[in-house]
Amino acid sequence: MNRASVIISVLAWLGMSSFVRASELLPWQTENIDIPTPGVYSVEIDDRSLFFEVPTDSAAKVSRASKVVTRGEKYDDWLKRNGEYQKGCFGMSWNSYWLGLPLFGSYAQFSILAKVHIKSTPKQRNLPGIYDWDRGDFNKPIELFENLRRSTNYYVDKSKYDASTHLLHFYSPVKEVLINGRRWFHYYQNTSLYPEILREYYVTGLAPDRYLEIIIMQYPVPLKSIGYPYPATGYPTYPTEDQMPAWMKRTHKYKEQVINSIRIEKPAGSYEPDLYEIEADLPTSAPR
Repeated sequence: MNRASVIISVLAWLGMSSFVRASELLPWQTENIDIPTPGVYSVEIDDRSLFFEVPTDSAAKVSRASKVVTRGEKYDDWLKRNGEYQKGCFGMSWNSYWLGLPLFGSYAQFSILAKVHIKSTPKQRNLPGIYDWDRGDFNKPIELFENLRRSTNYYVDKSKYDASTHLLHFYSPVKEVLINGRRWFHYYQNTSLYPEILREYYVTGLAPDRYLEIIIMQYPVPLKSIGYPYPATGYPTYPTEDQMPAWMKRTHKYKEQVINSIRIEKPAGSYEPDLYEIEADLPTSAPR
């Protein structure tokens, strides 16, 4: 075989390999789309639209999925083979630097991530990383609430806690909040291993086996100023405004702007009941 034939064979093999890899890129594995400017955007999640706002103070990185599909025979088969039960919808992050430039690394980080959780079946729960607490009909707020309450109900006698042998998770009680006419469940979490990382969660149901989760992460949060490690009756939460460093005061405003903008809309003409909706005829903002 001459050199030209070898090159042609290699190119043909590469082309076939690329085709095989491309054929594996299913609709729900869409690439993220970078968002260069602030404004209101949307993401399609199956038959619904998720609206969110990017604050005026541009983040270091903002992206969204072009479309999130979590249904269909091919998807279910792929799900069983891969054991992946979360799909990202959008994300944004901010970094704070000592001199305002990323010369010596960041000293504070803040991010917001939205993703869909897909409930595993009993057979799938045997796969690594699949937890049995994701159960219930998530179309019913009370069952989603009970699911979250179970997964966050870690009680540990803190007087007997040994930091050298235990990883302690701290959770606040799960509470219901209303955002643009929709019911969400809200709580905070951090751990003894990373005591300066504070996570905040907002969760709402989308279908009997799917729910949407928004995660807000901030680091380093001065949790010692509010009594960390928490007493047996205390829970993680934000420091008061006078206890917040300057970077956290800024990101706290970004968080409120994003969360207050969150809306989920059904297709036009849909009369399917949604127990999470409290108000009807929510205003519509034109997405980009």
